[in-house]
Amino acid sequence: MSRTTRSTALFLLTLGLGTLFLVAGWLTPFETVRAQLDPLSGDGTADRYTPELHRRLQFAALTCGLLMSATAVAIRVLAPRLSGRVHGLLRRLVVDVRTLRVEITDTFRANAVVLIGLTIAAAGLRACFLDLPMRYDEAHSWLEYASFPSYVIVAKYDDPNNHIFHNLLTHLASLVCGSDPWALRLPAFMAGVLLVPATYLLGTAFCDRRVGGFAALLALASSPLIDYSVNSRGYALLCLLTVLAWLAALHWRQTRNLAAALCLIACGVLGLWTVPTMLYSLLSIWAWLGWSAFRTKNDYGSEPDRSNWRGVAAIILLTAMGACVVYAPVLLLNAPADRILGESSGRAERLNPMMEVASMFQGAASLLWRDVPLPLIGFFIAMIAAALVLPNPCRTDLRRVAIALALPFLLTGVLGIIPPPRSWLYMIPWLGVLTAAGTVSWLSWISIRRQSMVLGMVEVTTMFVLVTILIARQPIRNSNETGVFPAAHQIILELKSELTPPLRIVAVSPASSPLVYYARREGLPDSLFAWPQSGDRIIIATAPGQTPADILHQLNMQISAAEFHAMRIEPAFTLWERNPKAGAPE
Repeated sequence: MSRTTRSTALFLLTLGLGTLFLVAGWLTPFETVRAQLDPLSGDGTADRYTPELHRRLQFAALTCGLLMSATAVAIRVLAPRLSGRVHGLLRRLVVDVRTLRVEITDTFRANAVVLIGLTIAAAGLRACFLDLPMRYDEAHSWLEYASFPSYVIVAKYDDPNNHIFHNLLTHLASLVCGSDPWALRLPAFMAGVLLVPATYLLGTAFCDRRVGGFAALLALASSPLIDYSVNSRGYALLCLLTVLAWLAALHWRQTRNLAAALCLIACGVLGLWTVPTMLYSLLSIWAWLGWSAFRTKNDYGSEPDRSNWRGVAAIILLTAMGACVVYAPVLLLNAPADRILGESSGRAERLNPMMEVASMFQGAASLLWRDVPLPLIGFFIAMIAAALVLPNPCRTDLRRVAIALALPFLLTGVLGIIPPPRSWLYMIPWLGVLTAAGTVSWLSWISIRRQSMVLGMVEVTTMFVLVTILIARQPIRNSNETGVFPAAHQIILELKSELTPPLRIVAVSPASSPLVYYARREGLPDSLFAWPQSGDRIIIATAPGQTPADILHQLNMQISAAEFHAMRIEPAFTLWERNPKAGAPE
């Protein structure tokens, strides 16, 4: 028996045993499984394992078993015909991996000084803000998802706050470094730092080093990118994966390297697993690749090369299949597809589509160019226009890239889907590349000897303005992105001696999750935030603009706000107290 035959037989045996195991799971009754799970639960009763969940698992086991058996039959029948093609594909993949590794190594060696300098500068600028108080979204994400075991993180999706892949990284960071705010922010911080040199590579790959350097500097001092680099959410990671996906797409377009195609697929799958809005950037990349495939002629130059179309279709199909695989636990256990897309889409009433698009554009522009003075915004817009109109040094047509980037924006507007502005955060590196390309195009009108000097002056002036704003206005510390309640730790420390039953703390967003987070950090029980019972002393914590009546109404508590009096009033918060009395809130 040849080595190939033995490998095929072993793989078929594995599929057969897996099919038998899954069929056995499908036949196992609910009572048998529950009897095994009850002793393993903390209270002796596995209440979360319901008959409905058992039926879903049975359906999944049967479906997977049928798919595995069908795969085994297909391999057994088609193996003789496809073995040569598969072996050829694998040999080509091995060669392409080696080629890609050499090219990546050469690129890093050629740009080592610049990449290291940008990384150090990005880390230094962002590390200054790692000590910020926990914000609502990141505290909620830690409490509800990242603090749980990995198998819970990948399956629990009761709201879109679970950026699954990022929360897995956050969970890993907490196991190594603890649950301090800086430790929970490490995955986002590292992604935000690496995004700066990645932007340099993006500009260099599509244009030249001058464009890459200026674009990286713009990403380095971008207020929203810094903000989300020190916020334990998945958006910085999403931006990094988007830039890497563009680099992989460009390399595959130029060389048809299989390893580059796999990198593109992997970035797409991990990005969708982080935040489903990665679909917007993937639509741009796929549209750009499809357009490039259409423009590429065959050997006779008479029509588009069909092999390019097949490659783009394969990339899209494998990315979709990979996303289905990583989201399988979610779809199986508790979340319909519309919940996964909940954060990425909010349908608006179709009163005026043009007004909707204009409103979405205004919100996105306000975030992407946040804390940029108006004259500098005008300069950026003028340079982007120059990049699309004037001859530029780029190796690819930036007009096609710009159209591809605008495509998801236009589609969401036409379909009445209004994503939150942070969904477009991934466009900032490309805005930097377009701005830098336009600047270089504009400088082509002066003598070559003066181009470097003028470009350096533009870069220094732009960086001086942006960094001065970061230092003078402190926009990162004053940001309200994802909900802020900076007094949470102070409140817990000051009330720590009083935070014992029968006291209950009542709060809603943006105060609730930060208060619970810091209470746990101080070793206080979660029961302090449980639903008030008869005789409990109640303290309501309100953020600026909130009143006790608002809190009680939002929580549907049948308690009169007149029963509370202000026990402490501060600019950042107010504490309201109700003394124990007979009768429990309904």
